Amino acid sequence: MEKLLDLFIGNPLGLACVGAHYLYFALPAWIVLAVRLSLRRLSRLEGLCFAIFSLFVVLEIVQLSVDRSFLRRELWGLARYFGVFAPFLWLWTAKAAADIWCAPVRRRAVRLALRATVAAALLAVAVFGNVVEIARAVTHGFGSEALAAARNIAPKIRADYAGPARQKVVRRTGGEYFTTRRPVVFGNFAAAAWAVRGQSEGAEENRVPSLCPYRPDYLFICLGRKGQTEFTVDIDETKYDYVTGVPGKETVWGLFRRKTTPHR
Repeated sequence: MEKLLDLFIGNPLGLACVGAHYLYFALPAWIVLAVRLSLRRLSRLEGLCFAIFSLFVVLEIVQLSVDRSFLRRELWGLARYFGVFAPFLWLWTAKAAADIWCAPVRRRAVRLALRATVAAALLAVAVFGNVVEIARAVTHGFGSEALAAARNIAPKIRADYAGPARQKVVRRTGGEYFTTRRPVVFGNFAAAAWAVRGQSEGAEENRVPSLCPYRPDYLFICLGRKGQTEFTVDIDETKYDYVTGVPGKETVWGLFRRKTTPHR
């Protein structure tokens, strides 16, 4: 099962065609589409919808291939570019459900059983499908490390921070989403900022250009794996003070406070 999931969501092409379109709706859609195409029962309207969907996917791939090979792009965040096209693909899942629901079956018991199956399948996808997706994101990969470390650092940030809960002035900037919440905490996966209900798009000063209009109150950075004796994190000591370190699942994280950040 894990290998099958990696086929659809473990590579850029799989994400673009299947994984980014909500797997539990996309897979049935592709199956129905393939069957109707092989039986030559695809209508002109269906063909037009599929052409539009395919064109959007191809154009997005071309756009994302301008600066680097699409097949070498990082998977994180890639699904959001293709997920907006998903409703075109879901039409075939909806058609399959509608055909089963309206199947010309004479026996009332069979007809009700078919409809109950459709309803149960949709309910299972809506409820358990989301749970599986979230559980996979939390328990696999580096994201799980960031979430574990964020849970450990959140009470320490709350105890340390003594500044306002909001920025007084809203400065507009293009290219990123941000709020007026504070503290501004930059870190991997923005998990620490979410944990303290702060601003997650803090400016990492080692990265140029920075799109966030506010300077970070804290930097929360993965220093390395547990047991590692040397860390290669470059922090400007004239601007940040080391506050404390916390563990993730298998890693060590450090919290750095900007010298101008109000603290206790």
